[in-house]
Amino acid sequence: MVETGAALLVASPGDTPDTPGPVIRRQILGSEIYFWELVDSQDAYHRERYGKSVGTLFDSTAVSTEYHYFQVVAHTSDPTVYWESEPDSGYSVDNLAPCPPAMLAGEQSFVPEGLTLTWAPNIEIDLDGYAIYRGVGPGFTPGPGNLLTEPCDTFYFDGDWRWDIDYCYKVAAVDIHGNESEYTLLCSDDVTGDETSVPSASFLAQNVPNPFNPTTTIRFGLPRAVHVKLSVYNVKGELISTIFNQHMTEGRKEITWTAKDSRGQTVSSGIYFYRLVAGDFVQTKKMVLLR
Repeated sequence: MVETGAALLVASPGDTPDTPGPVIRRQILGSEIYFWELVDSQDAYHRERYGKSVGTLFDSTAVSTEYHYFQVVAHTSDPTVYWESEPDSGYSVDNLAPCPPAMLAGEQSFVPEGLTLTWAPNIEIDLDGYAIYRGVGPGFTPGPGNLLTEPCDTFYFDGDWRWDIDYCYKVAAVDIHGNESEYTLLCSDDVTGDETSVPSASFLAQNVPNPFNPTTTIRFGLPRAVHVKLSVYNVKGELISTIFNQHMTEGRKEITWTAKDSRGQTVSSGIYFYRLVAGDFVQTKKMVLLR
């Protein structure tokens, strides 16, 4: 037999397919009608094997697992002499992950206190949403235990973010088939925020670090100039020290406490409360000294 070429056919059940390839024949198998379509043709080069990548009409999903059926027909120079392979079947599964989210950024917030993450939207048509993971240090492994949320939007506010912990975030895009992209990383060194601007409202931030030994920094903000009093109390409500008691200009401020009482004596380990009074703004927060 003189080999002259081969045709690759594909079929799927249902209505007549709307594809560029011509329908070669129609076949009825049971209750289904199969339309065999020409996918590609190949000249003969007398090779031992041939191969061809063929695009399927659709991917396998949770609601559709239809197979595609393939057949190879080999022709000779004599139109009456040819060979047909047995049909074989297969289906396409979407295993292509989306691109990693771009332009990931983090901006600290004082009112409310926390960190706002933002990133550019992905453009994949089968995008389902995003996955945000938080861990300590850039080398943490994303997993169910550190998954914060799976938003559809391109922003997230983390009210538990803190400067004193080396929190890092890894954000991935996820498609409707569960394929997850590579991770985009953001750590504390990448966080932005204008420390010198005047806040729109008074605030008292959590001390950093906390727990601490032997010093800690207390940050707060003033929208206008006002008299400020910052005091520390023990768990019994007894005044331990008045750290600051003066008039202050507007802006973002920070004061360091060295874990000493009003007499200059070092205090013992334990739970303490710091209280800010700035005009009509009054707020108290807890801190822990561990020696």
